[in-house]
Parts: sequence; C-alpha cells; structure tokens
Amino acid sequence: NFVEGSTVPTFETFFNTFTNAVDKNCKLDKPKVSKRNAISNPWITDSIVDAIEHKDMLFDDWIKSTKSDEFRPHGNNDLEMKFKAYRKCLKKIIKSQKNSYYCSKLAENSGNLKKTWEIINQLRGKYKKSIKPQFVVDGVRVLERRLIANKFNEYFNSIASKM
Repeated sequence: NFVEGSTVPTFETFFNTFTNAVDKNCKLDKPKVSKRNAISNPWITDSIVDAIEHKDMLFDDWIKSTKSDEFRPHGNNDLEMKFKAYRKCLKKIIKSQKNSYYCSKLAENSGNLKKTWEIINQLRGKYKKSIKPQFVVDGVRVLERRLIANKFNEYFNSIASKM
C-alpha cells in the first residue's frame, strides 16, 4: 500500500502493522463480568472453578452427542442425566459456599454497622464494582499500573528501534 509514485507507506499500513504487533505482544485481558467470576465473587474457589469447567465439558459432550446421532435428536440420555445431576449438585455447592461466606463476613463485622450495611448492600447488588486494569504479558497476568506502564514503554521503545 504505497501512495501513487511514492515510496512512503500509508498511515493505514503503519496502523495495521502497529495494531497487529500490540495484539500479538501485549493483549488486553478483559476481566469477565459474569456471575461466576472469582473477582466479583470471592466465595468462588479454585476447586469450584475446576468443577464449573468440568460441568462445561460434560455439557459439550452431551451437545456433541446430539449432533452425532441422527436418530436421537436429544442426544445420549446418559450424558444428559450425568450433566444435569452434576449441574444440580454444583448449584447446591455454590449456594452453600456463598451462604457460609456471607455468614462469616457478617459475624466478623457484627459490631461495625457501616461494614455490616456494606455487606448487605453487596448482597443486594447495590455497590460499585471497581475493576482493576489487567494485562497478560508473556503469559503472566499483570495488575500493577506501574508494571503495565513499564511494559507499554518497553514495547513502544522496541517498535521504534525496529523501524
């Protein structure tokens, strides 16, 4: 993409090269804003996240069985029942974990009315969620603003030296 009769590349070429390099080396990791996010739900433990991933795998297996067998439009009954039973059990575990988390938080702050009302409003969903900036650099999640700024600085300096 050169300008007619010129050897100067267009801004579009530069911009495409630049954005591809940024996406490749310093991809923005958007935090999930779902109700199963460990950031917004501290009662979600690593084992619960693993169980959710296992439930998703069971669901995928069941859905694959619906597509592979033309004679069973609802898929394999055993896979469906296994998925539904696991999902039901996981819902109970998450609910009990959430209850125990909030009971312990309320017990910790029983003498502090301000903290108690913060917890109650958090339960009601009446609080401001602050999502911290997150970036994945070289496979490592970086949360500190100074490190994020330094990584951007290193990246842009390396681009300038390569040009």
